[in-house]
Amino acid sequence: IEDTTVGNSGLQLLMGAPIHLRDGQVNYLVGSYQYDVLSDVLGNINIGTRGTAFIINQAGSLIAHKSQGKVFGQEPITQTLGEGEATRALLEQMQQGQTGSAAIASPEGAMYISFSPVHGTRWSLSILTPRSDFMDPVLQAILVSVMIALAFLAFFAVLLTVIIRRILTKPMQAITENAQALAAGRFDVRLDPV
Repeated sequence: IEDTTVGNSGLQLLMGAPIHLRDGQVNYLVGSYQYDVLSDVLGNINIGTRGTAFIINQAGSLIAHKSQGKVFGQEPITQTLGEGEATRALLEQMQQGQTGSAAIASPEGAMYISFSPVHGTRWSLSILTPRSDFMDPVLQAILVSVMIALAFLAFFAVLLTVIIRRILTKPMQAITENAQALAAGRFDVRLDPV
């Protein structure tokens, strides 16, 4: 399989398969496929709300991406991920046909990237997702949980206050009345058991 090229009808992929003949010779069946097929496959890989699937070649250039302009221009992946040491290490792993993932700081912010070689090619399929696609829902869930917990605490605090007030109000009222009677000089007043 060759890298994406520009043909008469736009982007295309050249693919070949070996055909082994009875006399030991090997011929190749070669065909040209429209890029749309690969574009559809990448478009159906959805990770997060803003995740992007793409394929790079051995040189680190985009050969498949949802933005065909990046493919026409054979944009290097360093333009998306940045020029840092982390990007160079990831690119080296991709070029060696390794599978992996990492958290990186790209020009677009914190990102997660995972990659794996495409069998039978010199390509690497990668998925790049902004960290916020994963962390925003988690932070939102934590905030909602805290709000619910605070609402329950406030409800139980009010309930506990009402219960304690009812438990303490009658005895306190009886003691107050008895103390007022004693202060008025009436010593015959007795407290009822509560």
